[in-house]
Amino acid sequence: MSILELLATVMGILSVWYARKNNVLVFPTGIVSVLIYVFITYENKIYAEAGINIYYFIMSVYGWILWTSKNKKIKKNISKNNTRDNLIYGFIFLFLFCFFGNQTEIQANEITIGIAFGFTGPTESIVPSMASSVELAISEANSSKIFLNGEEKINLIKIDT
Repeated sequence: MSILELLATVMGILSVWYARKNNVLVFPTGIVSVLIYVFITYENKIYAEAGINIYYFIMSVYGWILWTSKNKKIKKNISKNNTRDNLIYGFIFLFLFCFFGNQTEIQANEITIGIAFGFTGPTESIVPSMASSVELAISEANSSKIFLNGEEKINLIKIDT
């Protein structure tokens, strides 16, 4: 882990802690964390993840502006978004996804997918057929030779809880 990754992680943990305490320092610590992650993910050509972190940055700045506002009508504690805010955030996310989403390069030699097959209750009876379907889909993707340039494969790890 690099110094940048360590700093981003520590700042992210501090941000969550400050959020729990309803402290305004949630915003600067969160902003530092996501900006470092934007840099790290962009440098490693993980553009979609960089786009998500840009979204987090924008929302943190917006939240900080609202929190420090002198307007008494603005609540200063953690709450759920309203419909208007969700629409605004949705459009921002959609813009970022459209801008960055098609620029992602696949850099993996293989992908490992873990699947938990142990369920109880009503879903217990359908787990075997779900498991078979997942295994078949992964087998088809591997044998098609068009996934990850045909040289790499998907590994499946089965877990029974």
